[in-house]
Amino acid sequence: MGFALGCGILSSAGASEPDQVGEQAPMDPEVARIWELLSADRLTILNEEILATASDDNVSIEVILAKQELRLLVGKGAAMICPIASGNPVSRTPKGQFKITAVTANEQIPHRGVFLAATGNILVKDVDRGRDPMPAGASFRPQPVALVIHISGGTTSIQAGLATRTGTTSGDIRIPVTAAQTLSRLVKEGTPVMIK
Repeated sequence: MGFALGCGILSSAGASEPDQVGEQAPMDPEVARIWELLSADRLTILNEEILATASDDNVSIEVILAKQELRLLVGKGAAMICPIASGNPVSRTPKGQFKITAVTANEQIPHRGVFLAATGNILVKDVDRGRDPMPAGASFRPQPVALVIHISGGTTSIQAGLATRTGTTSGDIRIPVTAAQTLSRLVKEGTPVMIK
């Protein structure tokens, strides 16, 4: 059984890890980051059988920074596995045990938005103004983040956005919008979050 979320085909049986990207020729860092943002769609995997057993008291989130993935656990089984983008070497994503404190929709985060061409057309979406190089002649427009899951400690959150499988955020954890929507339906204040 399977269905599509975001980009690719999902399968609740026999799903495998996405292929790792091999060595590439050096690229201008600004061009490389824009390419990374434009090619960030990755596969989100749902296990419908495990997902169907979710209840208020058996759901937790596990973030594995070394694999750049988030797992929605129901009991000990992974009901959803999705790619993430996490903190960069200067603004690392904190590790530890946390709890969800709030889930908000369409939250304005000043450094998140889009780069616009002079014509007003979107050049690159879901950028971090403090991190992403702005193309020549472009402008930045803040744009609300579809879903933000706040966790205890106040130093990070789980946000809907481009999950580039890299350490490119300001410490927050970005997951695909469709994965964030699934999480928002199943988590609540107090849901455990383990970041390791």
